[in-house]
Amino acid sequence: MKVLGICAGNGVILHPFHRDSTFEVIDNIEPRGVFHTKCSSQWKSNFGDIPIFKRADDYEATLGRPKVDVIVGHPDCGHSSILSFSRAKKFGNPKDNASLTLFSEKVKEYNPKLFLLENLTQMLTQIGEDDWKRHFSKHRLIFIKTSVASFGNSQVSRERLVIIGVRKTVPPSKAKKFSRVKKVAKLKTEKQLLGKLVKIGNIPELGHVREPDSTVVCMEWGFEKLNLAQVRKAWNTRLKGQKNWDATQTGKGRMKTLPGVYRNLADVAPRTARKQNRQFNHLGNMMSARELARIQGLPDDFVIYYDENNSGYWINKGRVSVTKTPPYEVGMWFKKTIKRIITKSKANAD
Repeated sequence: MKVLGICAGNGVILHPFHRDSTFEVIDNIEPRGVFHTKCSSQWKSNFGDIPIFKRADDYEATLGRPKVDVIVGHPDCGHSSILSFSRAKKFGNPKDNASLTLFSEKVKEYNPKLFLLENLTQMLTQIGEDDWKRHFSKHRLIFIKTSVASFGNSQVSRERLVIIGVRKTVPPSKAKKFSRVKKVAKLKTEKQLLGKLVKIGNIPELGHVREPDSTVVCMEWGFEKLNLAQVRKAWNTRLKGQKNWDATQTGKGRMKTLPGVYRNLADVAPRTARKQNRQFNHLGNMMSARELARIQGLPDDFVIYYDENNSGYWINKGRVSVTKTPPYEVGMWFKKTIKRIITKSKANAD
């Protein structure tokens, strides 16, 4: 089966298909620059000679319009995010979003047997189920709103929307298989997920690099900005056992805790990984891209690009790149569900 990524980010959601000979990943059309690296180095490390394009026109000019069986993607969700709401005091309109428009247009144009769209649950309040059904009229749609823990990812607090489209030429009995979400991995605590990474130094080839302890960040105590060594000390002394940064001593008006700043605790599920760089592990260290990748379910051999000549930029880009994607288990569940249907169909045919 030929699999096409449309707005599939850095390929996390495509990677399970790439590892399975039943499928052929033919390309990813990804217009968002945040998922691209120098000369597509990260993409090539993970997908070899499979191309990645920024524009659909370039894809079609190079590859023509090959038959596509499966389309997967996670268009930009900034329109529906709490961050968007906090800035504009209203949620944006997903219909105005370029990446979502690209995804929906190409699904209609290529008419695959199956597609998966992953996004924030808020999007369904912006575009209702009936709207989606009218738009994708050639497909039966299955709407899944759930914690990603349902798929086997350990971020119990991470709520997502997954829309599965099954072409109406596929028997309804097969379409129903996608309404049964199953775990493809065991849930783990933060300490189990991160393992020895929390105690060892930088491993650039693994994407495990943090800013030096001397780095001053926008976190204060007693009106003084702290460096990362001081932040770690505060987490382990004055804030020992706490998950949020106490802002009551910093003169921050009515704020009790700094927004977007949190620390995971060792023996409980990790909190939702976000692209902001003020997330700390249970030892009080700012989490590296690889630590966040483990929380997102990515295998360690999924390459995260890093260039020591511009360290700060690539550390942050690595964090953004892995947290703005669906957890790995979502793609794995989708692939396994397709394979179960294929296997059963072949058995019945025999």
